Amino acid sequence: MKPSQLYEALHALISERVPLHIWGACGVGKSQIVAQVAADRKCEFLDIRAVQLDPVDLRGLPRISADRAEWVPPKFLPLDGEGILFLDELTELNGLFREEDYPSTEKLRNKFGVRLEVLPIPSGNDFRVTLSEEEQARVAREIDENVRQSLQKGTEDLWTRLKGVVAHMVERLNEPGSRFHASLVSNICELVDLLPRLNVNQDEELNRFAGEIRDRLCGFTARDLKKNEILRAATANDAAEILTEMDAVLRERGQLAESDSAAIPASADDIFAHMAAYMEAPVS
Repeated sequence: MKPSQLYEALHALISERVPLHIWGACGVGKSQIVAQVAADRKCEFLDIRAVQLDPVDLRGLPRISADRAEWVPPKFLPLDGEGILFLDELTELNGLFREEDYPSTEKLRNKFGVRLEVLPIPSGNDFRVTLSEEEQARVAREIDENVRQSLQKGTEDLWTRLKGVVAHMVERLNEPGSRFHASLVSNICELVDLLPRLNVNQDEELNRFAGEIRDRLCGFTARDLKKNEILRAATANDAAEILTEMDAVLRERGQLAESDSAAIPASADDIFAHMAAYMEAPVS
């Protein structure tokens, strides 16, 4: 918030008698702005350095009155009238505050910030440089192969995520007396709904399992599973069968890959066409 904005906010909040906490770096003029607001409103301004006080200094001292203890406030705190009471350096915690105990603004920004980058996806068909035809063909093959490898890793991640949510359901439903939340079912349903868009490698087996999981595991809620033990047992069995089938497919694929007889992956052009269809963008 800019100083001018703080000045306007102070006027508005003070008019509504709303207390506020002003937090900012040292030396930016927080105290001066509050003092200026008090001067403009022609009211008393009491600036107290909280870092120099103990809690008892603000609360006062106890005394006995009619067989009861009561607190006598310090003389520097006003008991009547109107004004602004400004407790400065409140966050210093009376010497307990250490700046090194807290992450810097830059560190917080790097850890929790979001950075959006828009980069083109290379294609071997769009390679512009003066090279021999043989060299152009080699570079084009490398570009397409790099794209396929990157997208293949993405497909492997989809298999891992799909197996993970199904395995979690098997574990929770087979554990006697286990508690589970609505997310046990909703996480699965959300993933299988999203998966066709993410499956840019057009893995038919992955889409087939997504459809089977939707049909067998997404037709009820977590509450239904909690109330009906028969449904819970049947669903756990269905999830276990699907998990076994997925493991079998992945084992077979691993064996095919080792023997170099795996199916030829989709071409880069096919992948781009699939992505464009979901983005509703024309393919040039």
